[in-house]
Amino acid sequence: MSSSLTGLSLTADSLTYRDVLKQTLQRSSSRRRALGSLWTQHAQELASLQQKHLDEQIQLLRRHKKILSQKNVVHKLCQLLVPPAKGEEDNKTRSEQLLAFEMTLE
Repeated sequence: MSSSLTGLSLTADSLTYRDVLKQTLQRSSSRRRALGSLWTQHAQELASLQQKHLDEQIQLLRRHKKILSQKNVVHKLCQLLVPPAKGEEDNKTRSEQLLAFEMTLE
């Protein structure tokens, strides 16, 4: 039996099994707290992004309603969007049409 313990030397500062378990538990608890903190931060960021998205959707809906309430603007937009009938020539280039469309929205 002494031959199996020959290479081992126990000193006063050697860790016991209890010490190893205690350190492992402390590290595990520390990592669990860090992970919980990250989850909390993630949830806050996600809530913030969702609120920003909702605010942008509401703003876009207001713009749509405002544009649609202006009958003359809607008429101009429809004229710009509808392709010319057969036999009619459209003298405006695509970039000119886009510019006219953007100017109508402003």
